[in-house]
Amino acid sequence: MKKESGISAAARVVHFCLRNGILPGEKGKGGKGIFARKNKSGMAEFRYRYDGTVGGNNRTYTVARTEGGAVFTCEWMGYPAVKTVQKETDAGVLERLNELYAKYRVYRWDGYSKYHSRIRDGKGFSFSIKFCDGGTLDASGMNAFPARYHEFCEEMSAVLDPIREELLAEAGGEDDGGLSY
Repeated sequence: MKKESGISAAARVVHFCLRNGILPGEKGKGGKGIFARKNKSGMAEFRYRYDGTVGGNNRTYTVARTEGGAVFTCEWMGYPAVKTVQKETDAGVLERLNELYAKYRVYRWDGYSKYHSRIRDGKGFSFSIKFCDGGTLDASGMNAFPARYHEFCEEMSAVLDPIREELLAEAGGEDDGGLSY
């Protein structure tokens, strides 16, 4: 490749990709991005699924609005069975998740669907929201994540982990290690 200004064209491409979160081998769609609009109707249901390495720690967390509040459901794969437990909670959980949706501009992730073709094992996620007005948001990735995903997950964990811990204590289950992302 031809050098310009002391930096090769290849180096500029690598710099652009790294700066914009594009990794070699990453394939798929980046979602609506800056063209997305925030849904202001509030969440009716929030669903997050973590897919870990083969045969381990896959889990799904769902918070669904009910007439009197919300229901938190935790489902995880622990060899050899899938375990599911539920707990009633207040609708404030959905409000806190909605605040994170706005703070991290999660609405820009709508339609995100990427995978990293060069990684044969690793971790992935799927994420969906149903809004009170009937709108939806979906995003997923395997070894590829939207902008600020990990920051969002840290704060999501702070909201959901205390409920999960209460739920496991009430169900007499063992701690499954917390929310993974």
